Amino acid sequence: MLQEDGTKTEEQCKRYAQVMLKNISYMETLIDDLKLTYQLANVELKKTSVAIFFSTHIISDIEKCADDIVYISGGNIVAATSKADFVTRFSMSGENLEQTFLRLERGAVNE
Repeated sequence: MLQEDGTKTEEQCKRYAQVMLKNISYMETLIDDLKLTYQLANVELKKTSVAIFFSTHIISDIEKCADDIVYISGGNIVAATSKADFVTRFSMSGENLEQTFLRLERGAVNE
């Protein structure tokens, strides 16, 4: 999108700046999510009987932080159980949690 002499027009610069600002916003959100995940993974709240409701689509966060899983699909609670029980009930042999969730979202329940 450069002019023939290699310079950018003012409009091109404005559009580029808007794209960069949007990317910065996405990065800030991602960094905040990573900070929260790190904090949850490293805080010893289990000893104080504290419950935290953590809603995420990032399966690695569930693997790191969750003791229990409430799996909601199509507005319905499909499962509300411990992570270990969830894996036993829904995972197929050799599947990790991400593969299990992807299969479940495609409609293949293994229970």
